[in-house]
Amino acid sequence: MAALLVAPACATLHGETGIRPFAFDLFDIPCPSGLHIIFERAPGAQQAGVVTVVGAGSVQDPAGREGLAHFVEHLLFREAHAPEAVAVNIRLQALGTSYNAFTRLDETVYHSFVPHQSLRDLLVIEGQRLAEPLAGIDQRTFDVEREVVRNERRERNETHTFSAGYEAALEAAFPADHPYHRSVIGSHESLSAITMDDARRFVSANYRPENMTMIVVGDLDPAAAQSFIKDALPPALWGDPANPRPHRAPPVVPATAPPLAAPHGIATVHASLPGPELWIAWPTPGGFGREAYAAEALDWLASSAASRGLLDDRDVASVDFIASSDVLAGAFLARVRLTEGKHPEESAKQVIEQLPWIGGDDLDFYFDRRIEHIKLALLRELAQRAESGEARGEVRALHAHLMGSAGAYGDEVATIRSLTGDDVARFAKTYLTKDRARAVLVAPYTDDAPPPSPEIAKALVDTEHHGPLPAAALGNLVSLRHLGAMKTVDLDNGLRVVLLPRPGAPVVTASLVLHGGEAAADLGVVRAAHEAVDMNWQDSPGDHGIVLSFSSDLDNTAAVIHAGADNLALGLDMLSFATRSQTIDWPKDKFREAKLPRWRLEDAFPTARASRGTWKAVYGAHPYGVRATGDDVAAVSKSAISTWLDRTLVPKNAALVIVGDIDVAQAEAEARSAFGGWSSSDGPVAPPPAATPVTPDPPGVLVGGSSVIVTPRPGASQTEVLLACALPPSNGPETAVYEVASKALRQRLHWRLREDAGATYGVDGGISTFRGGATSMWIRMNVENARLPLALETTRSFFRDVDADKLDPEVIKGDRDDLTRDVLMGWETSDGLADSIAWAWNLDWPLTWADDAAGYFAKVQPQQVTAALRVCGRNQTLALTGDEKVVRRALAKLAATSRAR
Repeated sequence: MAALLVAPACATLHGETGIRPFAFDLFDIPCPSGLHIIFERAPGAQQAGVVTVVGAGSVQDPAGREGLAHFVEHLLFREAHAPEAVAVNIRLQALGTSYNAFTRLDETVYHSFVPHQSLRDLLVIEGQRLAEPLAGIDQRTFDVEREVVRNERRERNETHTFSAGYEAALEAAFPADHPYHRSVIGSHESLSAITMDDARRFVSANYRPENMTMIVVGDLDPAAAQSFIKDALPPALWGDPANPRPHRAPPVVPATAPPLAAPHGIATVHASLPGPELWIAWPTPGGFGREAYAAEALDWLASSAASRGLLDDRDVASVDFIASSDVLAGAFLARVRLTEGKHPEESAKQVIEQLPWIGGDDLDFYFDRRIEHIKLALLRELAQRAESGEARGEVRALHAHLMGSAGAYGDEVATIRSLTGDDVARFAKTYLTKDRARAVLVAPYTDDAPPPSPEIAKALVDTEHHGPLPAAALGNLVSLRHLGAMKTVDLDNGLRVVLLPRPGAPVVTASLVLHGGEAAADLGVVRAAHEAVDMNWQDSPGDHGIVLSFSSDLDNTAAVIHAGADNLALGLDMLSFATRSQTIDWPKDKFREAKLPRWRLEDAFPTARASRGTWKAVYGAHPYGVRATGDDVAAVSKSAISTWLDRTLVPKNAALVIVGDIDVAQAEAEARSAFGGWSSSDGPVAPPPAATPVTPDPPGVLVGGSSVIVTPRPGASQTEVLLACALPPSNGPETAVYEVASKALRQRLHWRLREDAGATYGVDGGISTFRGGATSMWIRMNVENARLPLALETTRSFFRDVDADKLDPEVIKGDRDDLTRDVLMGWETSDGLADSIAWAWNLDWPLTWADDAAGYFAKVQPQQVTAALRVCGRNQTLALTGDEKVVRRALAKLAATSRAR
């Protein structure tokens, strides 16, 4: 048993998190193959799952084959085992599984979760793919998946460029012969060099039972767990009791300081991004104990200082910090967004010198007080992550594999509690000094034309697509319920209070959601308010590990606290005081002199211009079609901000949603105490006027005319595709129809373009529903240039099938079942459930929408889906952002084939 005790179960005192004691029952499962299996009993859990760590990451990539470990991770979802010869991803989907994987420097992690009744079937699949990696993968499938990985690299490093800066910073910090100097995802050259034999050698050397740690989470009788797991796993993975093998020892963390690249000036690399970025990196010690948490504490300290201050260098628009830790070393990084980038050395100097441990703050007072605050926040974050079985399994699996201890949470709590200001100050003064900083400038291409990456159009493969879920799997999904104990009360002042008890959830979420976001105010006012408003406090949230965030979107505004369950009353008092007592500082020098110039660069970037143009085309001058720019925000007056706050922050315009380990009667009393005195005669903010679809003139579908927006991005290696349309106003059940329609389009594109062609890393999209019922459908994908014609033709053929009433009803049922899985498997945490309730309240839908959705989806008929898609097909806007020659050729080819037909 590994117990996590984070606060005494009594009235909280100053400096306590208010997190109630909670514990996990853990059992080692002896496995003669050397595989380390840990079973975590989760009594009453509706979901169960498997998380496996394989001790093979990019460090194990052979020279010249960088990206191999990550490529192998992809391939394991393509495996097809005898006798069914059905791909692993198809089999996982047939169980209603939520699954994914990721590759890091030192390891690869696979995680899959299902309704608890399906755990044995999941273990069978996971066991087979780990015991027989690469089974059933032929050369064509191998080549197509390589293109998927290549497009992932394009998307992360070329189309969107965070990874480009991150990799360049690590290359600047670590010597060329250090494994962390290399890219996890590899280069186009290294990916092209990888062969099937390379992949086979890699799995033979690394995908061995003794190099794996598996966490099984479920509601099982511990006495039967070992036989249950043994019977589900293949004999090759379980092992032979007559010939047992030991589990590999945890990797050795170097005892000495990490290597540091030789001093050098600020090198410049180029990427396709709105404005220059300066990345500063410090190598730090590896491992996952005190020093890792010291780095996290310094991340919090530096981020807080950067958010408050305005540097003398007005070229610095913003600074974000990242702390990471791995086996051989860690890294502390600063991402500095610049406006011009004309003097990066001076900018780097100012950013470094404003760090609290370098800039001359009184460390004795500053560190001790702030570290105590941060320790409470780290404990709260740790407990909040533990609410999710998936997140908990990942933490435990990594901890066990890399540190040799199953008690991840007990170990981490003890480490955090023992951390002192002296520890953190010593870490900073040893490793995060001026002389250890290494920097790189990531600058936009001067001619806006990066060198093209390879365009390798491979032959298609015929992937087996999945259909409706089997009756048993679907039944297991629809048995999941989350909101049965919910209670709703209305206070005398009009505030609605929604209470949802979740026993064992040690961190409570309280969300004060308000009608009215950016679309309910004059242009730019809400974004200006976020820049201008400073919350006031009677007591510091940091003294109690409480965090409050304030956010808005087009349709609503929310103030949210996360607090330990025993700190709920205090957190509600803070939330009440903060939302009724703000200071407005506008216009701010930091915004006008530093942020605004950077925002102008970002507003002018092709992706942003295409997005604004798309929604303008879909909704015209309607508030849902207009997006504020930095200049719109700068034009807002202080009085406009004050007027918006006064009109929005009223009780009849709000709902307070409280989810966590609460006593309902006590939480109601605490809500009344905190908010009962809030008064205003104003009623709810009215929704914007009705927004209905408008057919473009000409109405050409994907062949040109006013329905297509082309935004040049010279030299782009992918084309960013955004397709959007407006649908008739909807309520809950009608939105279920629209969700299935969106899923039908996304799935057609996913299977044809990713699984069959490798033309994209993935297809994103969904439905956005606003107050008043306005609904839009949208699809986003980044497509390899050579396959853009295929993407356009696939999209057009889909809508032609819609018009011809040729959509396969069985495929639509499969899409419907997928959505049932997405919705019901997606609500595992108090934070997520609070969001779902707040969203339903804002739309004036039944608050139980998350539980009711499966019933809505079950009633959706193919003809309803077809009707919705026909509306979309007649008013859609297609935005294509990329190399203009590539885009125009693809559109011309589409038009030519249209005329030929």
